[in-house]
This record gives sequence, C-alpha cells and structure tokens, in this order.
Amino acid sequence: MPEKMRIDRGADSKIYYTYNSDKQGTFVFRKDEILHIVGLGFDGLVGYSPIAMAKNAIGLSIAAEEYGSSFSQTAVHQAEFWNIREF
Repeated sequence: MPEKMRIDRGADSKIYYTYNSDKQGTFVFRKDEILHIVGLGFDGLVGYSPIAMAKNAIGLSIAAEEYGSSFSQTAVHQAEFWNIREF
C-alpha cells in the first residue's frame, strides 16, 4: 500500500523506506532491500503519478482544442475596416 510507505533521506544521505503496518508496527528498510521503480519526479525520491500526469495532459489538450475552436469561429467572422485618406 503506497499510503503506508514513506521515503526519507537519512543523515548519512542514504535512502530509507519506512513501512507502517497496522498490526506489526513500523519497519525501516534500506534502498537495497526494496524494489522501487522511480518515475519522473522533482526530488529523486518520489515520482509523479502516471495517472495524474495523464489527467493533466488530457485536460490541457481539451482546453487547447476548445480555445482553438473558439478562436477560429470568431476569427472567421471578424470584419476588417480600412480607412484610406486622399491627400
């Protein structure tokens, strides 16, 4: 369960994993004891959620599509006025 696992960097700059069990207490593991496939992230410890990243990408594409659609609809109907003076 991801919500029961915490990742910390110790005073010795090594990575430690702390697992909080409901029945058996807390366990601390070293990096070489855990298989952790790190995704893209900002701190090197915890990666971004692939589901959250996909949600943001879909939302951005929908917003871009709506903006492009509204822009092209209004741009087609805009009138241009030219004022030419004779000297």
